[in-house]
Parts: sequence; C-alpha cells; structure tokens
Amino acid sequence: MKRIGRVLHLAVLAAVLCGAQGIQAGLRTQVGEAVIENLQIGQVYSFKDLANLNLIVMNTGEEEVDLQMDVLPPEAVELRLDAEVIPDISWVTLTPAFFTLSGGGQAEAEIRLAIPDDPSYLGRSFQFTIWSHTIPRGGGMFLAYGLKTRIIFTIDPTPPTGEHVVATGPASVEFALQPEEIHLDKIIPGAVFDVAADGGHVLKVTNHGEEPQTLKLKSRRVYGSLTSLTPGYEDTPDASFLQFSEDEITVDPGETKTVKLYLEFPPSRKYSGHRYMFVIHGTTVGGRITTGVYSRLYAALE
Repeated sequence: MKRIGRVLHLAVLAAVLCGAQGIQAGLRTQVGEAVIENLQIGQVYSFKDLANLNLIVMNTGEEEVDLQMDVLPPEAVELRLDAEVIPDISWVTLTPAFFTLSGGGQAEAEIRLAIPDDPSYLGRSFQFTIWSHTIPRGGGMFLAYGLKTRIIFTIDPTPPTGEHVVATGPASVEFALQPEEIHLDKIIPGAVFDVAADGGHVLKVTNHGEEPQTLKLKSRRVYGSLTSLTPGYEDTPDASFLQFSEDEITVDPGETKTVKLYLEFPPSRKYSGHRYMFVIHGTTVGGRITTGVYSRLYAALE
C-alpha cells in the first residue's frame, strides 16, 4: 500500500500584523503553521498536491502594496517539535514570490519542497519560515510590515522504493471557524458568562469540503500557539476558563453547525480589571491527515 506524509497540521492564523498605519495597513494569512510527517528523500512535493494548499496572503488595508514572500531559516528560539533548521533554503521554492496587491486584494503562491536523495536525512525533521512582507515605497509607505508562516516536516526513516513513492494526498484545507474574533466586556470573576445569551456570539463551524468531517475544539493559551498576543491584552492564565457546549462535532459537506461558549474566571479580585486573550483551536480527527484552524476570544473583566 502506498504511504503518504501521515500528518499535516495547518493552523490557520487569523492575526493581522500591522505597521505604523494601524488599521489602514495589515496582512492576513490562512496558514500560520504546517507540520508534515514522513516525507521521503529524493522527492519533490507540491503542497497544492499534498493538501490542496497554496499560501494565501491578504492585504487587509485600503492602499496598494508590494508584497514579497521570502524563505528563511528559523532562529533557534523559533524551532518547534525537535525540528532542525532546514539545511538549505533552496530546497523550497515559492511561485510566484512577488505581488502588487490592491486594497483588499490577495496573493497566492505555490509551495514546493525538494528533498535531496541523501540517506543522512532519513528519520530527521526540519523547519523553515516563509516571511511575507511588504516592500516600502519611496514617497509613500516607509515602514514595511509582514507575518510569518512556519513549516515543519519530518523525513521517513526508511528509504523509498518505486512502489512506495507518493507525492499527492486527499487532504484539503476545508474548515472555517467564525467569527475569527469574539470580543466580550464586563466579565465578572466567579460568574459563568454565557457567550451566546450574554454576549450575543456563537461559534460557527463550516465544512467546505466534500466529505463529512469531525472537528475537535480546544481552548488554548496564546503561548505555545502561532497566534501573536494582541496589544492591550494578556495571555489567559488558564485556557480551561473557556468551555464549549460540545468539544467534538461532526459536520457534513456544505453544513454549518454552531457551538456555544461559556467563560468562567475564579472568584478572585486578581483578575479584575484585566483584559485576556484566548485561542480557540479546531482540528479534524479520524484521518491520516489533519487540518486545524484558529479563532480568538478577548475578555475584559470588571
């Protein structure tokens, strides 16, 4: 039986990274992280073929910008999951890598990974970064801004044979969580806040794919996730303060289901007056290839 990279984790990052122009300037990407396991030496992989995935970056501002996507080796502090820095960034190509985007426009690049046929790479994992950033223009915008996408891949410890070489897969980035952001005010420590009844928000899960999928929901701290902490907020001291009406949900093709959220801080004055950020992480379950998405919840406590 053919083997494929067994796990592909796509954390869809809804963060907007802005420069000096505030809300008038920003970028957003649908992919913050990809983790692919058990790829093979001597192969060239297209992320489009593996998981119907191209890197898409959106210009959330109103002004036209020039956008460049660069492949970079990560800093040591950025390494995750025991990965090493990719030996040579020339293994990775982006097509295209330069764009001119109108206000509200988006760029789409194909990611290709060529792994050399070198037995010394067997059983190892590597990481690289894609830095999507604007290029300053003379006489207009002087400050560049951008965002990062982290890619981690592991290499099968066994050399491939002809009948076991696989470069495509059935996965697809087909899930969405809405809204991308939930803002809550007047949270009282010690009381259960029903986000639907008291805040007017429910979490909507939509399956854009062609097969039923089961999604697992989890509340996470910002630390350890790919989401950047939003200025003016602190990371939640405990992700379990946010609970779901159900933490596993099956959604049919084209269907949208809703999940209720409940927020409860302990009855302590130490939380009063603080503003906290939670990350809502949804991941598919039950398949060889897993995709994931992020939403964010902000809570201001009285």
